[in-house]
Amino acid sequence: MLQKARQSSLVEEAASQIQEAIVDGTFVAGQKLPSSQELENTLGMSRGTLREALRILAQKGLVEIRLGSKGGVFVKESNTKPVAQGLALLIRQRAISLDDLAEFRKVVEGGLIELVCKKIKRADFRELANFLEEFKVHVDKGAGGWRDFARLRSDFERH
Repeated sequence: MLQKARQSSLVEEAASQIQEAIVDGTFVAGQKLPSSQELENTLGMSRGTLREALRILAQKGLVEIRLGSKGGVFVKESNTKPVAQGLALLIRQRAISLDDLAEFRKVVEGGLIELVCKKIKRADFRELANFLEEFKVHVDKGAGGWRDFARLRSDFERH
């Protein structure tokens, strides 16, 4: 659980501890974090330091800060939107090349394929074979089959 901060940056230490508590499931999506006063006492820091740590977590998309009588700091549901926005910004700023992005996809998708292969069942193989056959039909159409191919790929990724 949380403990008094000891590193040189209290803000970073507090943000890190709360982040780890979210990642390890101590705090779950939708849950309201303890009050500011409780967090200040537990972490041994001032209100301003805690406020800055919570802003960092909000910026990362881990928490939502709500104002008003039903307000507080709530753990947000994890999603890929911040990652997608970050990648889009990096591409637009030309801080990452499309080749780097393609290499990243190879690594991530390769890991996903390995995980799927470990968990796949015989019925899943049949369904995969059906998708592959349908993919082949659209690929054989050449440029005329790209819309159907893209639709099928989207369907496949949702499975």
